[in-house]
Amino acid sequence: MAGQNMNRTTPGADQLLPQEISSEIWAETLNESLVMQVSTPMGTLPAGGVKIPVITGEPEADWVGETEEISVGEHSLDIREMASYKMGIIEPFSKEFRRDLPALYNELKTRLPKAIGRKFDSTVLHGTAPGEHFSTLTGAPTATLARETAAADYLNALSTVQLAGGDLSAWVISPQAEALTMSAVDAQGNYIFVPNARDTPEVGRIWGRNVLKSKAVYRPAVADDPATTGVDETAPAVLGLAGDFSSARYGFVEGITISVSDQSTINRNGTQLNLWQRDMFAIKVTVELGFMVRNADHFVRLVQG
Repeated sequence: MAGQNMNRTTPGADQLLPQEISSEIWAETLNESLVMQVSTPMGTLPAGGVKIPVITGEPEADWVGETEEISVGEHSLDIREMASYKMGIIEPFSKEFRRDLPALYNELKTRLPKAIGRKFDSTVLHGTAPGEHFSTLTGAPTATLARETAAADYLNALSTVQLAGGDLSAWVISPQAEALTMSAVDAQGNYIFVPNARDTPEVGRIWGRNVLKSKAVYRPAVADDPATTGVDETAPAVLGLAGDFSSARYGFVEGITISVSDQSTINRNGTQLNLWQRDMFAIKVTVELGFMVRNADHFVRLVQG
């Protein structure tokens, strides 16, 4: 019977697994996730979630004559609830791999944090929420972005966020949108978003807002299934995202938990692996976290025009 990875034939890495690595994996996860980089951490998230009051209206003062009654006003509030949801991954290894190929630490350091960060980003940007009180941006308004009209398209996206009551704080563009953006020119043929087309390596700012680049924000065009939706249409590719990231919040219940077992049986793609019988061990990484935005209308998905 064929052996199971990871075994000694698996290439990679060059150092032993330290006893305590959870803090490093946590840091790697934060660095890997685009959404966490641009959002605001809220510290420890209570296991039962948290209710956050949001101001939706301001009281208005008014002119008043001598001895007349002063008007009475009050703020209007709404409540946004943010709950925690669990995410995890298990990776099995052979004990010979740990003994003979000291690649395990690097494998953990590069694979597991990226898997957690990627899943978090793909859920927020393009996926389905794990529960009712986890925000996603899949339903945010869209604005087209095309090479010939890039300057006006970005301005339209900025206006869309502002008209909805948001304050656009940053742009996130995919590599697929970078060349399109850098090639935007004005009526005189001058490049708009790069000061020097020959020497500028990336787009730094668009209409005064900082620009980040990430593969996570890109989603290729998706064709609808007529048998399911009743329509035969194609959703355009998502090239970027813009919005009021300062209003986005994420939180961890207790950071990342790491456990190691060589006695368990795990289910890998329908195959039961008895770790003790196969002389293997598995590393389990779990985390409980939540994400919330005040208003998805304060974001714009930039789609291919």
